[in-house]
Formats: sequence, structure tokens, C-alpha cells
Amino acid sequence: MSDFKALLQATGEDEAVSVNQRSLIEKILARYSGEHTIFRELLQNADDAGAENVEIHFRTTANESVRHDKDSLPNLKSTNTTSILARNDGVVFRDEDWSRLKKIAEGNPDEGKIGAFGVGFVKTAAAPPGSQSIAPSGNPWTEFLMELREPAPMPEPHDFARFLSTCLGFTARIRTVSMHFDNHVLFRVTKTLAPTRPLTMNLNLASLSPLKILRLEKVEEAPLQLRAEVSHWLASYAIKPKPTPSLATAAASATAATTSFASKMLSAFTSRAPTPTTPLRSSTPTTSPSTVAKPDPFSFLIANLFLRTVSATLRVSPPAHFSQEMVRATKKNLPARTVFSLIWTSKDEFEVGADGEVEAKRVFAGLLSDLETNGRVFIGFPTFQTTGFIASIAARFVSTVERESIDFQARYVNEWNRELLWAGGVLARTVYEEEMTSIARLYKAQGDKMDAPTRLKLEERALHLMRFFTFTPSTPSPVVGSASEASFFTSAARTSITIISQLGPLPASDVRLPNPALSAFLKSVPTIPPLIEAGAPRLIAAYRDKNIVRDISLEDVLADLGAHPLSIPEATACFKWWLGLAANRGYSPSLLSKLKDAAMLSVSADGDKDNIQIFPLGGFTSFLNPSVVPSQLPLPPHTLPFGLTKSLANADLVRVFGFEELSLSDWIKYLVSPALTGAKAKVETNLLLSPPFAEKVLVALSKSWANLSAPRQADVVGLLSNVAFIPTRQGPRIPRETYFSSVDLFADLPIVTFASGTVKGSLDKVLSALGVRRHVELQLVFTRLLGQGEWSIFEITRYLVGVKDTLSAVELERLRQTQWLPKEGEARIPQPKGPDGVTPKPKVVRYSASNLFEPTETFRALGLPVLDWTSAPQKWRPGSEEAKFLLDLGLLRTPSVEQILKVAAAPGNAQLQETALKYFLEEYSNARYGASYSPTKHAYPFLPAMQNGTALFAKPAEVYSNPAVALLGFPVLVGRLQPDAGRLKVPSDPPPALLVAALLKAPPAGIEEAQSVFSYLSTQVSQFSQTQIATLRSASFVPVIVAARPEHRSPSVCFFSSDPSLPPGLTALFQTLPDFGLAAKPFLTAVGVKESPSTTEIATLVLENPSKLLDVSGSAERYLSVLRTIALNYKSLSWALQKQMKTASFFLGTKRVPPANGVSSLIDDDDDDDESSGNISYELARASSLCINDEPHTFRFFEKDVLSCPQEEVIEDFAEARLALSAAFDAMGALRISGLVTSTYRTTGVPNEGSERATALRRAVAERTVLFLSERVQQHGKAELKHEVDWISSHLHVFEVSAIELVLTLNFRDKVKRVSQPASAYVKSERPNLHLSVGPDDMDFYYEAASGLCKHLLVKQRPNDVLLFMTVLQTSLKNLKRRGYNVDRILNARLAAKEAAEARFQEERRVAQLKEANVLSGEKLEAAAGQLSQLFPDADPTFLRSLLQNQQPPHVQNAANALIGSNYPRKGQENTNVGGPPAQGEPPVPASSSRKGSVDSGLFSQFKKKLRPESKPESRENGGSGSSAINDALSRIKAPPTPRPGSGGTATGAGGSGTPTSTDAIRKNVAKAVQAARPESANNISNEVSKTQVREESSYCDSTGAANLQYIQDVSGLRFYCDKSIVNPQSFAQDHLAALTRFVTLVLRPVGEVFQVDPRSLHVFHDLDSPLIAFNRGGAIYFNSRYYFSWHDAEVTRGQLHNALISVYHSLAHELAHNLVQPHDAQHSFYFSSLCETYFLRMAQLLAKSST
Repeated sequence: MSDFKALLQATGEDEAVSVNQRSLIEKILARYSGEHTIFRELLQNADDAGAENVEIHFRTTANESVRHDKDSLPNLKSTNTTSILARNDGVVFRDEDWSRLKKIAEGNPDEGKIGAFGVGFVKTAAAPPGSQSIAPSGNPWTEFLMELREPAPMPEPHDFARFLSTCLGFTARIRTVSMHFDNHVLFRVTKTLAPTRPLTMNLNLASLSPLKILRLEKVEEAPLQLRAEVSHWLASYAIKPKPTPSLATAAASATAATTSFASKMLSAFTSRAPTPTTPLRSSTPTTSPSTVAKPDPFSFLIANLFLRTVSATLRVSPPAHFSQEMVRATKKNLPARTVFSLIWTSKDEFEVGADGEVEAKRVFAGLLSDLETNGRVFIGFPTFQTTGFIASIAARFVSTVERESIDFQARYVNEWNRELLWAGGVLARTVYEEEMTSIARLYKAQGDKMDAPTRLKLEERALHLMRFFTFTPSTPSPVVGSASEASFFTSAARTSITIISQLGPLPASDVRLPNPALSAFLKSVPTIPPLIEAGAPRLIAAYRDKNIVRDISLEDVLADLGAHPLSIPEATACFKWWLGLAANRGYSPSLLSKLKDAAMLSVSADGDKDNIQIFPLGGFTSFLNPSVVPSQLPLPPHTLPFGLTKSLANADLVRVFGFEELSLSDWIKYLVSPALTGAKAKVETNLLLSPPFAEKVLVALSKSWANLSAPRQADVVGLLSNVAFIPTRQGPRIPRETYFSSVDLFADLPIVTFASGTVKGSLDKVLSALGVRRHVELQLVFTRLLGQGEWSIFEITRYLVGVKDTLSAVELERLRQTQWLPKEGEARIPQPKGPDGVTPKPKVVRYSASNLFEPTETFRALGLPVLDWTSAPQKWRPGSEEAKFLLDLGLLRTPSVEQILKVAAAPGNAQLQETALKYFLEEYSNARYGASYSPTKHAYPFLPAMQNGTALFAKPAEVYSNPAVALLGFPVLVGRLQPDAGRLKVPSDPPPALLVAALLKAPPAGIEEAQSVFSYLSTQVSQFSQTQIATLRSASFVPVIVAARPEHRSPSVCFFSSDPSLPPGLTALFQTLPDFGLAAKPFLTAVGVKESPSTTEIATLVLENPSKLLDVSGSAERYLSVLRTIALNYKSLSWALQKQMKTASFFLGTKRVPPANGVSSLIDDDDDDDESSGNISYELARASSLCINDEPHTFRFFEKDVLSCPQEEVIEDFAEARLALSAAFDAMGALRISGLVTSTYRTTGVPNEGSERATALRRAVAERTVLFLSERVQQHGKAELKHEVDWISSHLHVFEVSAIELVLTLNFRDKVKRVSQPASAYVKSERPNLHLSVGPDDMDFYYEAASGLCKHLLVKQRPNDVLLFMTVLQTSLKNLKRRGYNVDRILNARLAAKEAAEARFQEERRVAQLKEANVLSGEKLEAAAGQLSQLFPDADPTFLRSLLQNQQPPHVQNAANALIGSNYPRKGQENTNVGGPPAQGEPPVPASSSRKGSVDSGLFSQFKKKLRPESKPESRENGGSGSSAINDALSRIKAPPTPRPGSGGTATGAGGSGTPTSTDAIRKNVAKAVQAARPESANNISNEVSKTQVREESSYCDSTGAANLQYIQDVSGLRFYCDKSIVNPQSFAQDHLAALTRFVTLVLRPVGEVFQVDPRSLHVFHDLDSPLIAFNRGGAIYFNSRYYFSWHDAEVTRGQLHNALISVYHSLAHELAHNLVQPHDAQHSFYFSSLCETYFLRMAQLLAKSST
């Protein structure tokens, strides 16, 4: 800084800075944009001056005493005024006031005053007056006279009156403000303040601000009355609003009621309240509507408004530095104390509103609240800043300069204002808590006597309070609302805010949000009333979000349930709520115990409503099902009341609550318990004493009896079976001692009797189950009747049949077990005499029914015990009722298997045995003997059989039904019983173990016997185990003929036949069997006899003695057949055998032995070379000693030096061990000749790749190689190729050399041998290429070239590949085509190359001629220069002519493109361009960035700027820094890219070495781009498209996007689309039709005509937020109207089309370039520039036309 000052002092002198004060003032005061700003400042200054009365006069003339006649009053809205007079009775101006007034920005230093910037009062200078005067008019009034420069009407009268009323709300000293018009009072408003009263401050209320600058000292409340006097003249201009019934009703009630709130408020300002007969109206008499006279315009309408002003006194204690910064910012000290005021209205005040005439009340619109509009911030007077809640606030905020909002920008001012906002939140909280405390006192005073209307009134009062202090975002600055809200909620951190509940105002921490599902049974949990929830949803939501009020928790519910018992309806609601809770995923069944522990039920005892008893819910365990137990009968105390459970599902009671359904057994337990049967029990419910009650219980049991399970029925029977409650003729008896009325055998029986008189249906079943008898007890019957001999067995049986349906299961079982039946033919036992000397009757021996059979002849013949039925009057009939009854008791009608088979096996009576066996077989099915008969269990010898010719009786398991088993000595069932073998369960064959034992014990002696035995065993061999098969395989039991006599051999060494392919000597080594027949073969095969010797066996023989086997074979070919067999089955050999083969010399190798008469030459062309060069010898050797001949042309040089493997593929694979069982197994060891011999080529001379022969060979070899490989791919696929088919075309190099020598080196088993010979060609790999060297000798060229190329091109060579390739190489194309090869591609390529050469020649010739014809000269040159000079009038004419001569057509356009942005020579300047004008595509040197000239300004310069794409500046070769993007484009045009196939003329960038593309080609491509534009017919578009995106911070177009559009309508011939997210697009199109029409007709269509584009290919769309400005969809081009609306429509509406046309011109060029190139790359930029240059002149003409 000091250096800068020194520089200034050294170079010049300081100069004074002049300020245009008037302009500065106007600019500052221009920010005063509020309503009636001048009058607001006048009122503010009057208030600061301590004025109590302010008058504002509007004058129409200079005559101060003019007045108007009431019959011809001027129009207040249209009559012009000439001056304004403002008067106040405040302190007159002092000298310091005059001095400060003349200075700007000094402000009022009095910290008690509002002014802070010193520009507020000067606002009068910005008003339209022509002159102003400020003069004291004598003590105490001060007048401000402002004469208007031009007469103008006064402000809207009624609105101005409302403004004055609003301003008076927070003035400190002003009490009256009046408005005058030519000495007539139009309006007057007076403010009256009542005495203040202090408000109690909460002990926990924060009294210190966050920055500790402010401390709250006290809070006071003062009622406020505003009285407005509105003249009828002014009232006549008020807008008549629609009537509001609620306000009218409230006003009427306020006037009529003597105790109205208005009267109470009025009493605060007067000594007594007005009486009802004194309405607060004007003195105008009230008349009927028919006689209403026109009111006096100068009379007044009266209105009163009552408000409350709550003020907080704050002590200001700022830090020193803070005070200094505030003085610097506001030019005044902070006050020692300041006041923060808040206006609010209670519920009653709000309902009353303003009292008085409706027309007059409208002036209070700025102060009346509707509970929907936020209050305003007053900084002396109202600002545009809202408070964020309903109340208006006033404080010494530091405002912005225009005083319309609070300043939050400067740091210390911001902190001061936020401190004041903290005080506002604390004050609002104080008012809120004070009102809630008042409501709480009323609740407490009412207590339990509070009725519903009173409760509703108090809740509405609380609702009004809560809505009043509901915070919403404030405007324009949200800081005011958010800071006040934060202070409101945090000002009493340790005390929860008070809110209303159904129990009255309580701390919010104790109040819960309402839950309709819980309200039906909760009583003591305080919740927010429904009225509050519905009326203040925003505040409730805020409470919820801040966690001030919480939802009702489960703990709250349980605590409430434990505080009071539940009635039945309440318990029902509670149970239903709990069911919903249990449906929640987080529900835990453990919570149920808490519910049962907490809840209590109040239940009426015995249905007596006056006798209420309380029971814990946990004491109940069951619930009543009325379909099982009647609800009218007594229930156990553990059963829930039916009134509670009747509306709940039984399944829910069980699943959720864990209750059980009251069972009949539990109910019966209760009925028979002492509680109901004891001495103190009621008689009417005593089961033992009340027969009617007992009948009801039995009837209830009967209704549910059928649905009870057997165990449940048994429980009930067990409970009642010993209870004497069954009513009988002899009194109550236990059930088993009673009888049904149908039992009449004896007269003294206790018969069941009921009052209803009938026993039927289910009741009958219940009584039967309980034990009521339907017959006389059997013991009594036997004692009275059978024992005394009164009845025979037949008569007793007939009686029992009659009562069998009444016999119980126990009694029937007793009959089965009792021995009461006699046996036929058994004598009676005599009895001794009794004591009385009488001999009793002989005793009959009796049996139970299960020990006797039916008395039939069959059983008598079998000797079985039968029933004595001889005393019966008729013979035994099995179908009689008596027979059925006895059979049911167990009388036998069929002997058991055990009984009948014992009879059949009894020795000594063959006839009885036969009869018993016959009976067993005849009754086998009827008697179901098969189910119980078991040969193992019933192992009796009762079956007749034959064994070795002897008859005998055998057990079932020892005899067999198959006669063939007799061959092995087993017993066989007799023939007559063979059909019954299955029923007798006789096995057909012995088990395998017995068969094997019998075979080994007695092997067949002869061939015929063996054939029969083996044939039978073939049917059984499948049942043999592996152990048994192994035993037979090694046993010698097979008879064979050896030396004409039979011997036994084991099956494992026997074969059915010998292999005919084996040598004859080899077949003699294996034993063959005689022919046992086909039936015997399965058995023999199973036990080990083989068809012929296996490969393993043959291989084993070969490995044991190869030499012997070779001799036995008889010839090498036969031995090879053995090896071939082994090789084909090599994989089936064991691993051990394979391993043995590696070291065994069993392979047969060959070698050519030289003839005895001499040695042949190394290379012999004689066709009989094989015959004359030696003989073939064979040797046995290991596989590792053999060579595999895989390259015959190489092997022929070393065939006398190595032992060759036989040339069969299977034997070669065998010798090489490529058939091994696993990869882990080592190879046999045979090696390929290709791996043993290495080849080396030696060349002579310098390789020549450019010779004519090498070039021709390269083309021919490449073409033929492609043919060969293509054919091979069709046969074997691409997997066998190392490269693609066309790879050879670009990677083959052919060199011609003088000579080639091939050197072959054999390295085998320490033997090294080399041979050499001349060669015609060889191939080697020089990655990534192949080099083919050719010598002068072409004798074997094709073969050697094919052989070398196959090695490098094929993964796997096949035997004929080289020969086939050689054929393709040396055959002409014509012959190859005749053989089916596709040679057309080769022929076509040659033809295309020829035509291309011809075309190049013609093009070069045409370009030369065209260049000569296009040179400008003479008149054409002068005309073009004149045209160019019009575009560049400052350019040197000589330079322009020279430039035009170097351009291609169109000469003028190309020259203009070259001149744009360049430093071309000007008129009057020396031309320093020694090199002459630039040639075509070479722009002149750019101008220096510091130069200024006329060419840089104006329309053309602007157009150049638009034309330049945004890009970062790049350095040029000449060092210039100001070159434009146009020069970049021209430099690219200078060397356009070389066109690629199908690219439409794209080219490489500048600096390329290729020939530049002609401008004609570029123009053709540009024309193609324009012609590619097409119309769009689709109505819905939803796909990926190219887009053009322009954003301020990004490049012009850098992404692709998706459009999702739908067609709406046509606009001036173009289709218009809307994004599908736009709601009601048809209405949108109609609303913007005018702007769309301007866009299409004035901009889009004209630009399309510049490019000569089909207008149908242009489309317009509109979306909401995408970055798309335009996009190209397959040639259809779309423009986004949203950007046009935002950027250009306002200018187009004013007739300024340049910017819109230039923008659309470049967008359209950009999208047309996409018709040639899709991506945004250098090619796209090239064609974009080309399009702009091609149509530049047409665009310039359009711009010139639009400017005119």
C-alpha cells in the first residue's frame, strides 16, 4: 500500500472525488419500496419527537381555508391534490436536528429513537413534491409542507386510513392521527391505553439471552383501545365485502349483552361500563329503511377495537466491543433498557373483533387477526416481515435500509436482532403459559361439577390460544419464525410446556396424544381433546415432531387399568384393543401377564346390579360358550362374564388371552362343589335338593353330549356317577341304582321320573352314560331264575336276547367270561346231601362261550366240544337270534389253525388226519386260515410227500413243490396237493445254501446229469449270494472229457469257445466245455465260465513270454493282431498291468535293412525306392525304443537308423500311451519323429521383399491361403485355427533369396545324425507376422510352402492337409472355381482395385481442370471484391482481391470465413503479410487481443461471438492469445479428416499427412445432413435420443438423454409435444399458445428456411426440468420451448429477434450435424462448423432483414 502511495506521489497529485448527491440519494431511497413510505417516515419522526397528535392534510389549492359543499363533493380517488401538509405537536426542531437533517447517513444518535441510517426522513426528497418546507408553526406544532411537482390524487382513501390505524398500533407516544382533505376531517383514529398489570414469570423461564446481552426484567400486559372515526364521505369509497355472518353475529351479541366482553374492556378505560341503551354508534338517528335519509358526509361512523399489548422490559448489557460495533453500524449507542411488545387477542376478544359500524371497522383490517395470517414485525411501524405466528411484535430491531425487513447480514446487527427474537419467543411463551394458567384455574374451580358446555368453552379458549401460537415459516426471512419458535420451546427448558387435555391444562410431558381405540376404557390418562386435535393439527404435529407430546404407551395403559376397575363395556373395548395390539409383529406374549396383573373387572354378583364385586383379571381362566353351557345357570367364579365375551371370538380368547373354554366337566365340578351343594347353598341351585334344577342340568348336558369326546364324557360320568341327584319314585338316587321306565321285570325297582314327564333323545343317552339301567342286573337274574332252576339255558338265552340292547359293555364282558353254558355229552356231577338231609340236583359242569363250538355234525365228526342245545324245542339254527347272541358272546363256529392241524397231524388215525386236512383246505378261505397260518409256527408233520421213492408225512418247511429238486435228493409234495402248495405255503425250491451244499456233496457224474442239474440251477442262480458264487467258482464240479474220460474242473478255468482271431497255438492254452445246452449256460456263466479269453488274460500271456507268443502266432501280422486287440481294450486293463507294459519288450518294431549289394543314395527319385533301398526287419522292443512316423517326408531320411512303430493309428496311440487310464499315468515312451528331428534353413543372398516375383507370390499365397482355411473351417470348425481366416492377408511377408538349404538333425537315444538338401521355400514366424522365403528353384515350392504354413496356421495337422493346401496353391482360380471353391471375392477385389485406380486418375484430372476454371479474374474478381468489401469495409481492397484469387467457390463465403476474427490488413495500414493473402482454408493471423476497432462492435461482432463455441483458449504457433474457435474450425477445414467407409466424409484433424478432402465433398455431406431431416408422426416418444444440452457451467452438449413426450396439437404447422409429467397438457398449450406461435413463426421457421430444411421435420416440445435444449431423433429435430420462454420470448415480444435467431441457428446446425455423426467428437464439430459456414450468408441476410 505504501508503495502504491509513493507511486501516486511520484506520478501525480491527489484529486478530489465529486459525488452526484441527488443521484446517490435517489439510488439509496429507491430501495424504500413499502407502502406510503413518506407518511411512515413522517409518523416515525413525530413519534420520536414525542408528538401525541398528528394531522395529514391533502390540499387541492393553495387556499388553506377552502371547504366543499356537501352536495357537490369532489371524488377523493380522482381529484388532484397540489400539496401535502403534515403536522405534529411534538418537540420542535432544534439546532442539532436541523444540522443532522442536512447530513446523510448520520442518523439520530438518540438510542431511544428508531432512525439509524440518516436517510429515512430524506425520503421526502424522493417524493414527487416540487418543494418542501419544514417549519415550526409556533409551539407546540411542527408542520411539513410538501408541494407536488405535478398535481396527483391522494392515496386510496380507505387503504390510507387502514395504514394509519395499523401504524398507531405500536407507536410509543402518538395517540391520535387524523386525515384531512381541504380542511375536512376524513378520518381520525385515537389510541387509549389502560393501566398495565404485571404478568407472573415462570421460575424456570430463561431470563438471560443466548449471548447474555439481554436480561428479562419484567413482563406487563396493557389493554389497548383504538377508536376510529370514519366520515361518511370516506366510508362511501370503501369496497363492499361479502357479508360474514360470524362477525355480524358476534358484533350484534357484543352490543346487546350487558356483560359482553366489549363492555368489560370499555370499563378499563372509563369510570363505568356503558349501559345497553347507549350503543357505541354515531349520533345519526336510526330510521326505518323506507325513510332512511342520505347521511351527512361530514358526520362520522364510530368503531372500537380492543387488543392486548404485552411488553417485556429488557436490560441491555452488551460487551464493550459489541457496543462499539453496533455504534459503527447504527451510529447510535445501544439503550440501557429496551422494550419488546407483542399484540394478541384472547378467544373472547377474537370473537368480538371490532365494535361499531361495519364500514368503520374495515380500517382495522391490518390489526384484526383471522388466525390464518401471520402477524407483522413492527420497527416503529409495520414492515413486510411476518412473525411466523399470529401475533404482531414490535421492538428496536435494526432494519434494512428500506425498513421493510430485519437485517441479518452484518454480523453484530444480526446478533442483536437474534437476541431480540429470543426475547420475543420468551414473551410469547409467557403469554401462552399465563393464559393456560387462567384456564387451569377455571378447571380447578369447576372441579367435578363441570358440565359439557363449560368444558367445551374452555377447550375452545385453549384451542384459540394454541392456534395463536402455532409457528409457521415467516417471510421473507424465515429466520424470524424459526428463531422465535426455538426460543418459545426452549425458554423453559426444565419445565414442560402446558397444553390442554380432557383433564384440563397439564404439562405436556404428562399429556398423551389421543387414540380412539383407547378412549373407550381409559379414564385417568390425560389426552389431547378431539377438538384440539382437529383444530390445531399443525401445532400437534410440531409437538409430536419435537417429542413434546407422546403417544399413549403400554405403560400408560397398564397404569390406568390398575387405577380403576373396568365395567363390562369398558373391558370389552379393552379386549378388542388388545387384540389389535397382539396382531402387531412386535407383540410379545409375555405382555399378557402384565395386562392380567393390572386390569380389574367390576361384576354384578348373581345378576344383582346393586351388588357389584371387583375381581382381578388374572383370576379368570375360562370363558363361556353358550352353546355348551347355558348362560342362565350358575357359572364358576373363574369364568369371564358372558357380557364381556359374547362379542369376542372364542379363538381370540384362547390364542391371545390364554383363556380356556369352560368345559362341561369344569362346570359340573362347580355344580357339585360345596359352594352349590353345601349347607349354605341356595336350594334352587342345589343339585342334590332341587329336582327341577337337576333336570335343567341334565338337559344342558344332553344338548352338548353328542359333541363331547369320549374322554370328556368319561370325565362327566366320573363326576356324576356317585352323586345322588337322579330324580326317581323313591327320591334322588345315584345313577346306577336307577332304571328307565321301560324296565318292568320287578315292581320294586327305582324308576327315573322328571317333571317334564318324558325322557328321549340326547337325554336318554346321557342317562345311559351315567349308568341308569335298562335291564335288571344279570347277577339278580341268574340268582332268581337260573340258579333256582326256574329257566332252561334256552329260556335264559331268549331273555338275554330281549334285553341285549340295554346291556352295557361291562355286562356283556361278564357274560363272555362267565361259565354258564353246558357241554353236549358231558355227565352231571352228583352232589352230596345237605345239612337238611336233602340231596341236591346233580351239578351241571358249565363252560364259557369261547370254549364251545356250535352244535353241528361237522364239529361232532372232528371230535370238538360243542354246546348242549338238546333242551331247546327246536334244532340249532345258525341264523336265529339266540345263535347270533351266543356267537357274539364268543361261541366258536370255526376251529383255529392250531386246533385243526393238531388233529391232522395226530398219528394212528389216517382217516381222521385226512378229514382234518380236507376241512382245513375247504375252509381255508371262509375261515381266513391264510391270515393266521404260518409254516414256522404250525410246524406239524401233516403234509404227505415223496423222497427218493418213499412216502412220508413232513412238516411244511421240509417239503418242496418243484419236482426238479428231487435231482438233488430233496422231498417233494405229493401230486394231488400240488395245486394247494401256495395255500399250504410249501416252498417251491430249497434255499441257495442247501442247493450249494447238495451240489458240492454229490456233483453230477455225467454230461447228461450235469446238463439237467445245471439247467435247474440256472433258474435259481439269481438267488445265490456273492459268497456262494465265489465258492462255486473255485470248486471242481463241472465234468469235462480229458483223454476220453470225465474229470471235474472249476468254472474259472473253463471257456465256452475260443477266439477265432487268435493264433491256433494260442487257443490250445485255454479249456473249452462240452455243450451243456442253452438252459445250463446262465448258471455256468454266473459261476465263472467265460465265453472266450479276455484281453487281460491275453495281455498277461503276452507279457509272460512275448517271444514264445510271437513264435506260436506264426507270423508278424498275427502277432500284430494280438497287439491290436490289446490296444483296442487298453483302457480296460488294470493299472498294474499297464505299468508292467512300460518295461516289457512286447512291441513289434520295424527297420529297413540296407541290401547286401550296396548302399543307395540319400535322395533317390526312383519310384521303386522302397524295393531297392533295403528289406524290412521286425524286432520285439519296449515302446520307449520306437519312433512314430508322423512326418513321412522327414522320416524317409532316417528310416534305416531308427526302429519304427507299426503305422497303424491305434498301435501308435498304444505305444505313445495316449489311451492311459489317467493323466497321472506316464507315457509308454514312444516318441514322434517330429519331436526328434530339428530342421534349420540357410539362405543365400539378400532377402528382397519388393521384387516382382515376391509381390506376385505374396498376393497369390495370401488369396489361396484364405480359400484353404475357409474350406477347412467349414469341415472342422475354427477351433483348429491359430488365427482368423483373413489374418494371413495382413501378416504375410514374402522375400526372394538366391538359395535355400534345409538341414535336418536327428537326436535319439544319444544318437545324432544330420542330413542336408536344397529347398524351394520355408516359413518362419517373426511375431506378429509370418515370413515366407522363396528360392530360385520352384520344383517343390508349393509342397514346402504348404507344409511350412500349415505348421504356423493350424493347431492340429491332419494327414492330407499339406497335400490339399499344395493343390490349392498350384491350381488356377478358374479350375478352383470349377472344383467348388468360392473365388469370387478374389476376382471382385482385383476388379475393385482396378476401378479405384482408374477413378483416382479421373478425379485428379477433373480437379485440375476445375481449379483452372474457378480462378477469378476481371469483372468477376471486381464484383466479388466489392461484395466482400461491404462485409469488411475497413479491409485493404488489394488484400481482398488477392485473397479471393486463392479461394475455392463459393469465393466470397470462403473468404469471409477466413477473415472472421483474423488480423487482416486495414485501409491506411502497411501490409506486413509478406507471404501474401492466406490460401483456401488458411485463416489470416489473429489480431492482438488488446487492439480495439470498429469490427469488434455492432451486430456482426455479436454474431461472431454467438458463432464461437465456448472453449478454453489455446496457444497458437504464432504466440497469439486471442484466437477464436472459428480459427480452430478453419484450421480443421484446412486439413479435414480423411473419409472413412460409411462415415459420410469424416476426417482426421489438422496436421494430418493425407490429402485434404475437397470442399465439394464437404458440401455434399452438408446437403445430406439437411436432407436427412424428417417429419415425426408418432404421438408418443420414449426412447434414447441424442440431445443438445446447454448450461452455464458446462459445455454446449455433453450427454444423451431420454425423451418421454406425447403429442398435443399443431402450432402454426409444427407438431407440439408435452412431457407426460405435465398436468393437463392441453390447458398448458392453450395458455402458452401466443408464445409458442411467436417461437414458431418468428424464429424457428425462418431459421429452418435458412438451412432449407423441410419445416415438417421441425418440432417443438416442453418439459419441466430436463437439460435438453434440442435433440435429434432419427432425423426429426425437437426444440425445447421452455428455454425459449426463459431466454428469448421477452425480447421477441419487444421485436428484438437477433439473440433468438442466432441461438436457434446454432442449435439447428448442431442437430443437423447429428444426421451425419452421432457422438460428440471431432467429426461432429467439423460438420457443425461446416454447416454454420455454408449457410452463413443466408443467416446474415435473415439478421439484416429482422433488424429492419
